[in-house]
Amino acid sequence: MEMRALVGQALLSVLVTDTIFFFSKRIQTLILNEQNSSESIMHSLRDCPFVKNLWLALGFDNINFYLGNSLVTWLRQGAFSANNHLFFAALWWIWCARNSLCMENEIISIFSLKVKIYNLTALLRFVFSPALSTNIGDRYATWHPEESMAVVLNVDGSNFGNPGISGFGGVIRRNDGTWLYGFARNVGISTVIHVELLALYYGLKAAWERGYRDVICYSDSTLTVQLVSTMVNP
Repeated sequence: MEMRALVGQALLSVLVTDTIFFFSKRIQTLILNEQNSSESIMHSLRDCPFVKNLWLALGFDNINFYLGNSLVTWLRQGAFSANNHLFFAALWWIWCARNSLCMENEIISIFSLKVKIYNLTALLRFVFSPALSTNIGDRYATWHPEESMAVVLNVDGSNFGNPGISGFGGVIRRNDGTWLYGFARNVGISTVIHVELLALYYGLKAAWERGYRDVICYSDSTLTVQLVSTMVNP
């Protein structure tokens, strides 16, 4: 949704440029590398030296990519190119990095941006893959209350590939099912067992920080349960 909003604002020419953020000289010296100039949307997303070096580092080295000043034509070419997932992932993180500089005075390196862009590209390719089946079928799950007075922690990790784009989450409830706390984290590229262990760690940490000492934890990862419940030599 946010990425669609970004493209829509760009097409409507309502993206904020350095004309608005004129008070930050670091924008001009570090990103634009020019003084006393008005920044266009094309300059923000494609033509400024920092951004152009990033596009080149991502493999967009065809001279035609940098020709023309029509934003609509450029976005259309990127959307229908063979690397459209990479194009939109880069577009998104270029804008995020620029906002971080303008609003928080934070500079994100090209290396860090490339990692974020490749992670998002992998996610987009998976989500929009024609081979991805949507006929999963119905699955029903229910939460069973505990007889004890302990709080209940349910955790789970998720991967698109192993290793692949990963994340985890969990929820803490009273023994009657009353919601107490929930959490979710994006890990980036990781393995199944890593995110399952992270989910357990963050869940127990969250419970401890909130004063819960009597905790019953559920995980669907047998290996995770074995690792944390079996004595190991240091």
